Amino acid sequence: MKRTGHFWARYFLAATVLIVSFSWLSWVMLDVVDQELESRQARAHREQLSEAIWRLDLWLAPLLGIEAARPVADYSSTVNPSVNFEQNSIGEWEPGQGFSLSPLFRAPSDYFQFHFEFGPPPAPKKKPDLAAVACSPYIPS
Repeated sequence: MKRTGHFWARYFLAATVLIVSFSWLSWVMLDVVDQELESRQARAHREQLSEAIWRLDLWLAPLLGIEAARPVADYSSTVNPSVNFEQNSIGEWEPGQGFSLSPLFRAPSDYFQFHFEFGPPPAPKKKPDLAAVACSPYIPS
């Protein structure tokens, strides 16, 4: 009887070790499957973003090319083209010898509402008058 008790004790100990080890292995495998699923979802999301950026680039590149092909003078607010406007006596604007608007004002783009030109700041044309500076509340730096 003593031998049978040792046999069953060893059997239950081995069965317990196997159950615990297989439970741990199952837990690890489920975690690996979850990580794989998250990885696939993240990859699919990155692919969708990449395709969306690619489509946006294909749509926007020709429009940017048209805007970039404009002459530098178009970005100035007033230019000297053939069409000038002046205000008549009743306050309406008519073609004449007045100021002229930039082509960006005359033919606005449907896609680009704002136009910027980046460059160095303009250099001062002359030294400020010291008497005017002394009398003004603003002191230039």
